[in-house]
Amino acid sequence: MLKKMKNKDLSKYLLVFLIFLIIGLLTPLTGDDWNNVLHNNTLSGIIEIAKNNYLTFEGRFFSRIFDLIFCSHKYIWAFINAIGMTFIYYCILNFTKGKHEKIMPIIVLAALLLIDEQTFSQIYVWITGNCTYFMPVVFIFFIIWFKRDTLKVVNIKYNKIWYFLLPILSFIFSMFVEPASVGIISVYILIIIYEFVKNKKVDILLSVSTMFSSIGFLLMLNSPGTKARALEMADFNKLNILEKVIDTLPRQINYVFIKNSFLIALFSIVLFILIYKKIKTKMKWPLIIYMIIVPFLTSFSNMINTISPYYPRLIKVFLDNNNIFIIIYWISFLIISILLIYKLVRKDRIKILFFFLVAILNIMAMSISPIGGGRTTFFPTILLYICVFIIMNDIDIKIFENKIFLMFSKIFITFIVMIFILMYSYFAYLDVLREKCIKQQLKGERKTIDVVMLPGKYLWNPNPWVDWHAYTFKLVYNIDTNYELHIVNKNNCECNFK
Repeated sequence: MLKKMKNKDLSKYLLVFLIFLIIGLLTPLTGDDWNNVLHNNTLSGIIEIAKNNYLTFEGRFFSRIFDLIFCSHKYIWAFINAIGMTFIYYCILNFTKGKHEKIMPIIVLAALLLIDEQTFSQIYVWITGNCTYFMPVVFIFFIIWFKRDTLKVVNIKYNKIWYFLLPILSFIFSMFVEPASVGIISVYILIIIYEFVKNKKVDILLSVSTMFSSIGFLLMLNSPGTKARALEMADFNKLNILEKVIDTLPRQINYVFIKNSFLIALFSIVLFILIYKKIKTKMKWPLIIYMIIVPFLTSFSNMINTISPYYPRLIKVFLDNNNIFIIIYWISFLIISILLIYKLVRKDRIKILFFFLVAILNIMAMSISPIGGGRTTFFPTILLYICVFIIMNDIDIKIFENKIFLMFSKIFITFIVMIFILMYSYFAYLDVLREKCIKQQLKGERKTIDVVMLPGKYLWNPNPWVDWHAYTFKLVYNIDTNYELHIVNKNNCECNFK
């Protein structure tokens, strides 16, 4: 892979690697990371903890091992995470190759950085969430890259060693987390079906890997720990499938569409161009209005909400994922988008529908799960981005070739990258300040410890508000568990930072 890359391509991927490496190194431990870092044990000890977790709390055996290892070795995690982000960036660019190769590296990087804030904090920088939810997504992208000949990216032949490695990896990553398992199995099955229809042959390697993945998935779902945890969610589990979908659908719509301003803005712009150029009937303008207005107002509302929580009630409606009209709109938006793509896009239509279908299957799978949040919708969000990028690369968009536009795009992405690096530098500064403050107070006889507050945006559970987090936080910082924590702004802390 590296041999085929030009120097310009290598520098592009190196830049992405460095951006996410720096962010990872600057990120403090947060939330469940405090518990996991306490178990800086031998490998056999870590496996024993994962086994006990499998028997008593949840079936995510292998993700638990990764959580325990990487929370105790943050610098190694930051390096591996940056490689994973760079690989996904590489895959997106290669899966969506087309007419606009100059602008696409900028747009793809912007898409990765401007993903929903909660998803960013849970997937990119929270080590526990990253190991559990992000690492198996990297493996799914590896599967798609591995079978890239099916998607007509290039003709390839794989080494026989993969007949051993791929089933084993499929088993391991299917015991990370439920949505990842669904993603792995659905990708395998769709590729197998497509290849059978096309070539009248069954891919033995993928079939065996699907079987191993299914075994891992079933072992996770039927673990004693998963069954014990299910008792804590007994009310939800009593619901039938339709009731579960109705209960969780607003949450899924919120994290995939409403909160992802950059995604819905790009999606609506691409659909506008597609409809404007390809539809010649009277339905053109009604369709354009229907597919553009709500996404635009939602993106605008998100921007206003980010700047200030005080904004007109009318605008707030577009961010209300429990509003029945908003729910119906986004469902219809998705259905109409699929129909438009099927009817109007000729080149790469199968590829687009493949990514669309995997995204929808993943969303549906999480609609029957009580677990929610940005971390559960990261994978379908990225898949929808890929669909948008493929369509974008098939359309003539003259402004993308304009030198002035390209220059301003580079300035824009540089500005965004600098904001993120400065923001996480500030988080790192506050974390160092927090540790110094705690050490200084522990020298005295105070039984109430001031803890410097970290910002709640772009960090997941950075402050020990919850009892369990407070308990593990005290153990990490060698604070007596009987002491009270007082979370304060750095300017109100009792410490002398001078």
